[in-house]
Amino acid sequence: MKRKFLGALLLAALLALAVTACAAQTPATLALDIEVQQEGRSPKPIDYTVRLTADGASTPMPAGQTGGSYDVTINGPGTLTFPAITYDHVGTYTYTIRQLKGDVERCTYDDSEYTVTVYVHNTPDFSTFETTVVFHEMDGGPKPNNDLFKNVYTPAPANGNVTPTGVADHWPKFLAGSAALFAVSGVLALNLRRKEEEPVAETGAFDGEDSDGDA
Repeated sequence: MKRKFLGALLLAALLALAVTACAAQTPATLALDIEVQQEGRSPKPIDYTVRLTADGASTPMPAGQTGGSYDVTINGPGTLTFPAITYDHVGTYTYTIRQLKGDVERCTYDDSEYTVTVYVHNTPDFSTFETTVVFHEMDGGPKPNNDLFKNVYTPAPANGNVTPTGVADHWPKFLAGSAALFAVSGVLALNLRRKEEEPVAETGAFDGEDSDGDA
């Protein structure tokens, strides 16, 4: 009976130590960095907004909120950073990241969507929590951190309209005119060369004169 009592007491002490250790663990914080790129120079910086959406109501979010969505806007291309997210429990947390479409007419916004999985685990000494972050494309393929959204801005041409290939539509007309001018120049040069190569006709005696010059 005494042994059972001591065993129960030891087990209770170990559980108390475990609970105390867990309670003393330092939470982990995570600030997601997202790279937003822009191809083509715009007259002024374009605002790009990226949305982080939690997969559940209890999923930790920036600014201490849980669940829902959180938007961050960056003025022009660069690195966009979400406020730190705090994790104080072991677990797996999933988010969706996408870029919202803006209203700049000549800008093609990247509409890719990514799944972000955050794995929260203990350190070997149970003193704190650690996080491991993995980005995935929506079709399941892995995606490296950063370099997520690539936008394209098509500048307005000085003259003519820009075609989908990025070439002004007056170029085909210009090329056609140049080809026609080149062809005409070639024909003129050929005719001139032929005239230069023709033999010069011998000049005959004037009418009314004989070969000695008498009338």
